[in-house]
Amino acid sequence: MHKSSLAKQINIALVGNPNSGKSSLFNYLTGLNQQVGNFPGVTVDKKMGQSNIAAGLSATIIDLPGSYSLYPKRSDEWVAYRVLLNQDAMIKPDLVLLVADASNLKRNLLFCSQIIDLNIPVVVALTMMDLAKRKGTQVDIPGLERELGVPIVPINPRKNKGLEQLKKVIELSAENLYQPPSRDFIDNNALAETAIARVKEHYPEISNYTSIHYLINQEHFLLDDGMHETIEQIEIDNTFNPTKTQAEEIVQRYGRIKHIMQQTVVEADPLQKAMFNERLDDILLHRRWGYIILLAVLFLLFQSVFWVAKYPMDGIEWVFGEFGGLLSNALPVTWWSDLLINGVLAGLSGIVIFIPQIMILFGLITILEDTGYMARISFLTDKLMRKVGLNGKSVMPMISGFACAVPAIMSARNIENKKERLLTIMITPLMSCSARLPVYTILIALVIPSELYFGFLSLQGLVMMGLYLLGTVLALLVSWVMKWFIKSTERSFLSLNCQPTVHPGGRML
Repeated sequence: MHKSSLAKQINIALVGNPNSGKSSLFNYLTGLNQQVGNFPGVTVDKKMGQSNIAAGLSATIIDLPGSYSLYPKRSDEWVAYRVLLNQDAMIKPDLVLLVADASNLKRNLLFCSQIIDLNIPVVVALTMMDLAKRKGTQVDIPGLERELGVPIVPINPRKNKGLEQLKKVIELSAENLYQPPSRDFIDNNALAETAIARVKEHYPEISNYTSIHYLINQEHFLLDDGMHETIEQIEIDNTFNPTKTQAEEIVQRYGRIKHIMQQTVVEADPLQKAMFNERLDDILLHRRWGYIILLAVLFLLFQSVFWVAKYPMDGIEWVFGEFGGLLSNALPVTWWSDLLINGVLAGLSGIVIFIPQIMILFGLITILEDTGYMARISFLTDKLMRKVGLNGKSVMPMISGFACAVPAIMSARNIENKKERLLTIMITPLMSCSARLPVYTILIALVIPSELYFGFLSLQGLVMMGLYLLGTVLALLVSWVMKWFIKSTERSFLSLNCQPTVHPGGRML
């Protein structure tokens, strides 16, 4: 018998918050042994791969969509949720490998604590340690392990650090050498004691926290005949309130997370940082100045497209002109030389010359996102967006539509409300994408004189900004009209990636 036939095979669910380094770890563990498809019934990518964890142990790694909590809103979050709750008929994880961002540990620990309370074997891979160090954050990993009750391994997949240790810990967890936490992260039983006890009469093997999810989402679970009605009756008999239970749970979890952070994480003067952020928000989110600053940012954005890009564009034009002149002198006068110089080379020049403008536009949008201003734009414009049937999160796909409509439409999946998501998808193609930028540039160069006002304001840049604003206004007008034809009773709220605070009007920050 071959040695490979004796190897133990396990399924590992790879989970974590979006942008936590999950994809890099998946690529390292699986190498080229990857398959990409769709989960049954939904158009959500399913990435699976084989990994040799140790001698005699191989694993199927299932890369689940990024999630912020075990309360799904989007279709991709529902995919991860069903797998983690053992409600996916195709995938049954034996172990959960949770990737957590050390530079945003408080946000990541919410999802981590929820998975721990499912009583599934969990291994935490702590990424972004170098970024946390640059921010002045120090994590006491042994202390954090004691508080959470699960093994934690700091890793850096791109620099190949900690990965062999991670494999060793996975091997030990697969052999049941790590004991699960002796108690829940919070007292889940106290959230709905009688209802939980009634559910566990039918499913004694599940945890208290899993029982709560049976009560909340049983209609989405794979249950035996009649169990849906039984659990629904348990809810009625115990006046179980899903919204209230969820709110109490989140508050308790963040309370415990705050205590753990105080015990195990040292941050660089967090009070000063919080005060700075508050002062910054007072300015950027001001009800009048905030909009003026937003217009100023967009104005500088489009001025830069012409002003900064002018120099590399002139350089590219000179290079192609010189190269075309050299070819004209070196090649004979024939049809194929004319095709090469005036067709291929001239056509290539007409495309490449606009690359600096596109790169600058993409780069500045990326800077706005990385500095957190995009999230502030979402909050600032939420009130305006709701008047036309959208919400603040619609701004990000719309601004991304200035670059390319395809990824912008894909990014609209972060909008939880189905109606608002559909409206955002419908109007995003109306935004002036970068494919129109060369056309705008040529028309403006032909029609609008190259004049400067006050020595630095480009008239062409102002016209360019006007064209983009016109597209935005028309997109909002179309959304306002379409909102009357698309009906939905689903409640709308704005949820941004920070510690949740509920504000009047249903907005969650």
